[in-house]
Amino acid sequence: DFEKLGPDHQLPIPNSVVDMFEGSLGVPEGGWPEHVQAVVLRGKQPREGRPGANLPPVNFAEVKQKVETAIEREASHADVLSYVMYPEVFVKFAKAQQVYGDVEALPTVPFFYGMEKGEE
Repeated sequence: DFEKLGPDHQLPIPNSVVDMFEGSLGVPEGGWPEHVQAVVLRGKQPREGRPGANLPPVNFAEVKQKVETAIEREASHADVLSYVMYPEVFVKFAKAQQVYGDVEALPTVPFFYGMEKGEE
């Protein structure tokens, strides 16, 4: 049970969730429940202030070259912005698109579990 966990737990938590509870995406009105935030952050302190206030400047031309090397195709503006925000997640996503193509129109059940025999 999540409510019973302490900050020294071994439960794997995705980096995107940790980022969210650190305050990288802002903070909801009233903040996060303190115990849940402590469990997710495992003792780290949340960020103070506006999420983007302390970010270094970005050289988008440089990043675009880096992205194109990583994904082995020309990078769009959206690709570059996605990479700047979540580099590992974006590269995994782009590589999955190379393997599986555009799957956005697939229904959820066949996407995650495959089709049943006789389905078209």
